[in-house]
Amino acid sequence: VSLGVVFYAVTSFGPSYEAQKDSFGGKLLAKVGLMDLDMKPRNPVQQGSKWGFLYVIIVVLSFAWYSVRPGTYAFNTGMFCCVYEVMTAIALLPQLWMFWTDKKVSSALANFVAL
Repeated sequence: VSLGVVFYAVTSFGPSYEAQKDSFGGKLLAKVGLMDLDMKPRNPVQQGSKWGFLYVIIVVLSFAWYSVRPGTYAFNTGMFCCVYEVMTAIALLPQLWMFWTDKKVSSALANFVAL
């Protein structure tokens, strides 16, 4: 069922993806040398570095959140909850970045992201 949902989302909404606006984390990766300054990766390995960058940040913040967050769960359950919470919080950042770079957002889209 999950693969079917992913396939449906990619085929239905894939054409609406705006790659030129998707530059979140690109400036930092350019400073590190993983991307060119024009935000284009030099090879296929560097294409994945953009997503790898986000997942490294998620893992680091999850461990920090696990050490602060009180809980009586086992490590596996507690860490899963922390990864989930951090990932959902981090997922908003690229969306907010795209809105900030455009400097204009429709009210319906703003309500959707805020809720």
